[in-house]
Amino acid sequence: MEVKEEQIEIRPVSLSRTLSKGVSDVWDHLGLVVASSFIWTAAVTVPLSIGWELQRRLMTTGPWYLLAGLLAALLVGVPLLAGVFKMAYKMVYRDDPSLWDILSGFKELFIPGLGLVLVSLAVAVVLAVNIVFFFGIFGPLKGSFAGYAVGIFSLYLLLIWFAMALYQFPALAAQLLLEQKQGVFPAIKKSFLLVMHNPGFTAGVFVVILGWSILCVVSVIGMPLLFVGTVAILLTRVLREQFVRYGVIEEPVNPEDGT
Repeated sequence: MEVKEEQIEIRPVSLSRTLSKGVSDVWDHLGLVVASSFIWTAAVTVPLSIGWELQRRLMTTGPWYLLAGLLAALLVGVPLLAGVFKMAYKMVYRDDPSLWDILSGFKELFIPGLGLVLVSLAVAVVLAVNIVFFFGIFGPLKGSFAGYAVGIFSLYLLLIWFAMALYQFPALAAQLLLEQKQGVFPAIKKSFLLVMHNPGFTAGVFVVILGWSILCVVSVIGMPLLFVGTVAILLTRVLREQFVRYGVIEEPVNPEDGT
């Protein structure tokens, strides 16, 4: 008896259409975007500023106050960022978002969020050290062809890792709300699969986020008022379109408005 395998058609994802939906989401919830961006920026800036001021005034031999401020900013900023992504999820999925989602996301994703950042930083640091070592910036391998080859490969892996970072926080927030397998490594696994299967699309998203980051820094006012909330929504929208594409969630009833 011949068994026919059912093939699932996977449609390509349009970058322009996805970003258009994301911009629409931002506009529809502009008040929450501004509020969430300001809350996150203030929560990170205050401990950093206190640490810097104490370091400058007390003139200690080690940068301990500055490091303490950096640690406090990390412990507050990372879970808050996870909370912003939870709120962005509710915006994109039309699920009655509010600023309280930031607080609930802070509590629910405190440990996973910190774990994700620590793993990301560890991998990035290891790859960066490999790059400078094998390119001969320090160490005995200067001018070595084999060293250059390993250095180029490490640089390639670092670029892939940066691309994967685009999907990791929205995937972490989605795990909780879509009742998927939870944890740091399932989020990293999803990000790896999405980058490998959509390199061109991901590169386009990376360029857009980089451009938006530069624009917010140059404008000064854009960084505290728009940056974090906008990026969270855009990346959550990007992940949602991928979930629709692969059948993780159902196709929207009206594809034109994303609902």
